[in-house]
Amino acid sequence: MADRSITAANAVIQIGVDTVFPTPVQLQGFSTNDIYGVNPVKPNDIRMGVDGKLSAGKIWQAVPVTYHFQADSESCDFFDEWKLAEDAQVDTFRANGLIVLPGLGKKFTLQRGALTNWTPAPPAGIVLNERTFEITWERIIPANS
Repeated sequence: MADRSITAANAVIQIGVDTVFPTPVQLQGFSTNDIYGVNPVKPNDIRMGVDGKLSAGKIWQAVPVTYHFQADSESCDFFDEWKLAEDAQVDTFRANGLIVLPGLGKKFTLQRGALTNWTPAPPAGIVLNERTFEITWERIIPANS
């Protein structure tokens, strides 16, 4: 097995929104300490009977992913245009995407996402701070690249 690296600096994330960006856009200009965040999901519902017998059943879970960008990132424009296009059509547009992590030799296919959080402006202090956006994906499918 090849050596793996936890380097995140060479991560590549591409997202397309058929109605607005039919050709996937490579996200860039991530924040100082974060590119994206994914919380664990619960793939099974577990029930313990009063007799001590464990039952389990498969349940599907949506997967929210939060993306972090410097205030001057052009990727903020991607999310702004997506949100404004949805507002103009009074509709929800679905996204698909791909995360490639060369250090791990892994890729993650992102399927049928919806924009679920949008930061309308960067917080301002001594400088402009990061903007965050969330896409909730129907599925994230890992594979070796």
